[in-house]
Parts: sequence; C-alpha cells; structure tokens
Amino acid sequence: MSNADLSRPLAGIRVVERASGPAAAYAGRLMATLGAEVTAVEPAGGSSLRRAEPFLSGTKVSALFAYLSAGKKFSSADPQVDRPAFEALLDSVDILIEDVPLRDKAALGLAPDAVEERFSNLVHVSVLPFGATGPKADWKGEEINLIHASGEGNLLPNGLSLDMFPERPPLKIHGNFMQFQGGVGAMLGGLAALWARPTAGGQFVDISVQECGVVVGLFAIQQLGDGFKERRQSRSFRYGGVMPCKDGFVELLTIEDKQWRSFVTLMGDPEWAKEEGLQDPLARGRRGEEINRHLRAWTATQTCDDLVTRGQAFGVPLAKYATPAEVLDGAQENARKIFASVKIDGVGERRVFVAPYRFGPEPLALGGSPASAPVPAQPKAPVSSAPASGRPLAGVRILDFTIHAAGPFGTHMLGQLGAECIKVETSKRLDMFRRPHPVYGRMEPSTFAHVVADKKSIRINVKKPEGVALVKRIAMKADIVAESFRAGVMDRLGISFAELAKVKQDIIMLSSCACGQTGPDAHFAGYAPLFAAWGGLGTLSGYEDGPPLEIRHVMDHSVGLNAASVALAALNFRRRTGQGAHVDLAAREIASALIGEALLQTDHGDEPQRMGNHHLGMAPHGAYPAKGEDCWVSIAVVNDDEWRVLAGLIGGAAADPCLATVAGRLASRDRLDDLVGAWTRNHDAEEIAVLLQQNGIAAHASWTPEMVVADPHMRERAAIRDIVVGGVVRPAVSVPVRLSKTSGRGIEKGAPAALGGDEDYVYGELLGMSRAERSALEEAEVII
Repeated sequence: MSNADLSRPLAGIRVVERASGPAAAYAGRLMATLGAEVTAVEPAGGSSLRRAEPFLSGTKVSALFAYLSAGKKFSSADPQVDRPAFEALLDSVDILIEDVPLRDKAALGLAPDAVEERFSNLVHVSVLPFGATGPKADWKGEEINLIHASGEGNLLPNGLSLDMFPERPPLKIHGNFMQFQGGVGAMLGGLAALWARPTAGGQFVDISVQECGVVVGLFAIQQLGDGFKERRQSRSFRYGGVMPCKDGFVELLTIEDKQWRSFVTLMGDPEWAKEEGLQDPLARGRRGEEINRHLRAWTATQTCDDLVTRGQAFGVPLAKYATPAEVLDGAQENARKIFASVKIDGVGERRVFVAPYRFGPEPLALGGSPASAPVPAQPKAPVSSAPASGRPLAGVRILDFTIHAAGPFGTHMLGQLGAECIKVETSKRLDMFRRPHPVYGRMEPSTFAHVVADKKSIRINVKKPEGVALVKRIAMKADIVAESFRAGVMDRLGISFAELAKVKQDIIMLSSCACGQTGPDAHFAGYAPLFAAWGGLGTLSGYEDGPPLEIRHVMDHSVGLNAASVALAALNFRRRTGQGAHVDLAAREIASALIGEALLQTDHGDEPQRMGNHHLGMAPHGAYPAKGEDCWVSIAVVNDDEWRVLAGLIGGAAADPCLATVAGRLASRDRLDDLVGAWTRNHDAEEIAVLLQQNGIAAHASWTPEMVVADPHMRERAAIRDIVVGGVVRPAVSVPVRLSKTSGRGIEKGAPAALGGDEDYVYGELLGMSRAERSALEEAEVII
C-alpha cells in the first residue's frame, strides 16, 4: 500500500459542489481533503462565500472562502447560467452537494425527484438550515440562529464566564461551529449513500444543520430522560473548568478520583485539600464553589505551559487555552504536519489547516486527484434497489473498544445507520459513563444510553493473552475496530492495527484520542473542553472582555461525528483498493479545523479576537431578551434591505439614518443592541421568530432542551423519537441523516440490558464457541 493511496483515500470519487453557505462548502472541503475530486460551481458574480467576513487584511480575499476552497476545482457551469453544462458535469460525478433553498430547487433543476429521474446513480446531498421537509423547511438560519435552534446556545456560557457575567445574554461559539457540523453531517450522509449505492442506486440525502447541532448536543436531551433539565446556570463543572494563570488560562477537568488526587499532589498537598470531608468524590461535588476559590487562587500563581506540562506528567487532564498563533506554531501541530502551504490568489503562499485525521503515518494531501489506478465504472442504474426500510450500513460490523463520550458517539452514529456494534467491556473496569461523575454534579451513574443504544455487549479481559486471542477471533469477522484510548494503549495490549492486520488484512482501525497517535503530546489525557482549549476554539469564543469559553459535550460529539464520517471514507477506500487502514483522529485537531479561517488570518499577520455574539458583517446580530424569565431570541440581519424591514417593525429610533447602512450599524453596535433588545423584551420569543421569518429575516427562539424535544418540526422529521428504556419512555436523538431509499435510521432500543448480555450471539453464533469453552474462559477471568 503506497503513501499516495493513504493520503487520498477518496481518490476516484468525483463531487460537484454548489454552495452559498459554509455548511455545504465544508462538506466539499472535507471530501477534497480526503482525495475526492471536488468541482465547485459558482453563479455569475461568484459564490456569496467570496464576500463573507473575515477578510485577510489589505486584500479583498475572504479568509473563510480561502479556507473552504482549498483543494477544490472551480467551474462556471452553474445551473442558473448554463444548465446543459451543469447537467453534463452531473453525468460524470458520484455526489452532488448543494444548499439551494427549497423554494428555488425546482427552477434550477434540483428538485430531488427530478434529479433522481435524470441521474439515477447520483448521490444528491441537500444541506439546508432546517432540512428539506417539515414546517420550517423554508426558514432562514444563520449560525447564531442555528446554535439557538439546536439548544446549545441557551446553555452557554457556564463556568468562569457565567460566574463573571451572570446577567449577560447567552453566547454562541466562535465562527461557524454549527454550520461546520452540518458539513460533517453532509459528508456522513453522502458517504453512507455512496456505500449503499451498489444495491440502492443513487438517492437523495436530506441534511438539516439544526439536526446536526442537536445531535452533537444530545447529552442535554439525554438528561431529560433522567429527570434533569439542564440550564447554563446549573451546567458548570462543580469544580475545575477554566482556571486563570499568570499568563493566560488553562482547562482543568478531573473526572476520576485518581486525577483529583494527583492534582492535589501537584499543588503540594495544601491543608484545605486534606479535610476529611473532601476525600469523598461525592462530597467534593457538593462543595464545588468552595473548592474553586482555592483552585483559582493557586492556578493564578502558575504559568500555563509549566502547569500543563507538570500536570500531564502526573496524569492530570490539563490544557492551555491556546491562541491561534500558538496552534499555528505548536510543537504538536507541526510534528503532525497539520498545515500545508497553499497559494491563494491575490495573497500568495499561506499555511492552511489540512485535516484532523490521517490514514497512515503521513498527513492527507490537500486536494483531490485522480485515483492511482483506474476506478471501475459504476453502473448507471442498480441491478436491484434496497428496501425502503433498509439501513445503508447493514452488514457492516464494528468491534467497539471506545469509552466515555467522543469515541462511543461515533460508533453510535454508525450503529444508527445500520452497522452492528459490539461493545467490549469488563467488569474489572467499566466504561466511565457507567460510573458517578461528581465533577459534573451527577451523584449517580449516567443512564449510559445515549452512546450505547442498539449496541451489543460482551465482556473480554484484554489484559490476559486468552483475551487478546479472543479479540483477534472477533476482529476476523469485523470490518472496523474502534478505540479511543490514549496513544500506545492498543499496542501494549497486543491488539494494535499491525497485530490485527495479521489476522485480517483489510481491517480498518479507527483510533480517536485527545492528541492523536503521534507527536510530543500524544500521551496527554484530555476531555471535551480540553480539546477546544488546545485547538484554539475556546480562546476565540467568549465575551469580548471575558475569559475563554468552556465548550463541553458538543466538542466530544463533534469529534464523534467526524469519526463516523471518516470511518465511511475508510470503508469506501477499502472497497476501491481491497486494503485496510489505520485512521488516526486527534480531537484537538477537530477544534482547530473549526477555526480554519482564523488560523489562516493569523498566518497572514492578522489577530482574530473574541467577539461574543457580534459578527464582522452583520448587525444587528445577537441573542436578545424576550418576554419571560431567561427567554431570548436570536436575530441575524444580513443586509440593509432586511434592516429596513426590521426597523419598520421596531419603529422610533430605528429609523435613524445613521443605522441605514451596515457600516453605520457596525459602528453603533452597542446602541443598536440596546434598541433591538428594548423591542424584543416586550414580545414572546416564538412570536418574534415567526414574524421575522415571515418578513425574510433569520431569527429563532433560544431553545432549552425540552423545547427541542417538543418541536413539531423535529418530530415530523423523526429527528427526535421516543424510546422505552427500562419501562420508561424517554426522548432519543436520531442520526442527522435522512436518505430517500435506505431510509431506516435511529435508535430502536436503549443500552444493552446487562453487561455481556449479547455473548450468546457473539461467542455462540458468530464464533461458534461451545458452552464449555466459554465457561473455561469465564473461570480463567477472561470473560468477566
């Protein structure tokens, strides 16, 4: 297997992208980075992304457009200008990605039924703010609306930011976080449909950016089933989180008791930490405010780099909140070669972020190329169609060693698309999510259901040679082995990619961990907020005059969504080459991918800053108070015409000529926010959103998790379903992919009823082991 093959796993796949927004363009960018040949078609005057903030200083080049365009080809064969040329392009490609509003699809020849009839083998991916069906299919949605429609916006900030500014509006995450989730979801859906194409033919893939946002924030919805309504005021870590230092901020998260004890040792065993009442994890969870006063006072005497280095040496999960410049020049980042020099028209050579994963020892190549060997022609029509109830990944088997949240979430997404997931545990060390998490404020174990639903459960003690042999027997019947341990653990256990490839040559190993499998930080421990801290996303998010923003479960699940999508790239690579691959995904690099345009700005010499809810090109743009306690509505005015409409609704001072232009409004942002807020606070958030949408302005109420669950739009699209777990009806979030043919998806049951509850199937049916053989392994504590 050559490095060229590994650097372009989607070589031979051809994609046409017609994107006006970041979500669809990010999907195309991801596929181009993986080696697909992506052709972006633009209307007359060019894509609106060419005019999107931020711009590289001293130029007319959009940093966002430059980042999203890397590795793509461009064409003027737009359906609005030259329909025959556009259709000729579609005749020769595998996947179409577009974000044409629903009301305009038919006029451009992009109505799903028409595309399927004309191009029967084409995978047609539509990426819209609220999807292509349902009551809100025609609604507009900018980034700030989508984060509030997903429920995450209402839950931010927490921790130190909330302590400092409890009365301020809720916050968005920097940049295009939710729209980039939509892009990852689009790749997931597109590659799932491509995998199913030999039996199903081409099909329509309906992606809702809102649903992608909801799924990465599903932990809050999961907690509704536990009887807990998450709010930003009650969401903060009971102790730890964002900690001030002499020269910046670090993130501290001691989930396990041994990590806390190591941190106490790092602090020099202070007297206050020796109190008997603080030795019990549950007791500490009830005294978080007191503990944080001590922690913040001590960390304020430390420097970031020194504290992180010493802490990680003690096994304490600590990460510095890195600036974009520190990410760009970081030792870990450069050891993993995550940046490539790209020539940008009108700018010159600049370093551009490549990808947060690799398929071998070397990074991916930035940009598609033809396959190194001819790709077999795909039939223009399938021999037979898969049943409508079928799932696209039916027949794929995953041996799942992942733990906690990020890794299990990735296999959870694949399971919802039909893959069989066999989760490996042992009673000697249960998955972390089965145990209490006092630092989160959970004094009993989590339900565990949100990342193990529909999975099968077996027990293997991999620290015994017989356990390793058992793993290899199952791996011989699997397609993917997924794991999320720290780098080197699978090697030490004797079940590394190299070892498993000896028994199954085409096995795919999907490794996801904090820092990746290589580099000086590969051994570092980390959880969700640490990923965002290391990757630069946390530093750029937050109030302008406040600390970095602590980004929690959505960061974990963003990693998992990426893992699921790149696993599908690996499956398609194996189908083409007959070879397996070791996919190495670094969670901190997922965070860096989400600030790609800011990293490009930094390499250009600019200094991107935290902006709170503000936007460089839109005003008003923010979360505004609405009638009721802690009620908010998100509003994004894109241009002067929309402002004139909103000003007419507000009346009074909104008619000020100084506010008529975007430049005038940006210069008067604080006054503008006060003016808009004075109007919105007298009205219901839902009523404001409907009124503004009816008038062509992007708006959405800031939803709590229970509002998301009750939404008729989400219910109609089966994005939220009710399942019965332990006799209790609870809401569950479906994988954010709707396919027109292989349409089966979503959770059918909760977590496995018991640890090892599926061993009759796995050991009996799958491996053909006798009852006596299994009993002997149980007696030897191999199956335990």
